[in-house]
Amino acid sequence: MIRLSSIGLTAVVLLVSCASTSVTRLSSKTFPPKEKGCALEMFTDRARIGRPYLELATLTHVTNTNAFGDHSTDAVVNAFREQACELGADAVLLGHLFGGGADVRGSGQALALKFE
Repeated sequence: MIRLSSIGLTAVVLLVSCASTSVTRLSSKTFPPKEKGCALEMFTDRARIGRPYLELATLTHVTNTNAFGDHSTDAVVNAFREQACELGADAVLLGHLFGGGADVRGSGQALALKFE
């Protein structure tokens, strides 16, 4: 009976491994958060932004470790969108993105931007 419980506990720990997004602020200016799922412009090339902006923060995301999680680049981009909305950003400049698989984490880096 005890052995079965420890196996069950191990399974629960493996299933709840979390994804993480880290934020490194680049500006002392703060802005009110926007609603969850806010509309943001997404860029992959700095030259295409075409207007002045303030770099609010560097965002780094790593997807969860469980085999059933979403390790795709879409999951990474959605995490950036969520964090950028919380920062009050207007846009995200996507950097390195890596889509993982069942046993490989997805990851990426981006900048949260506020138009001036």
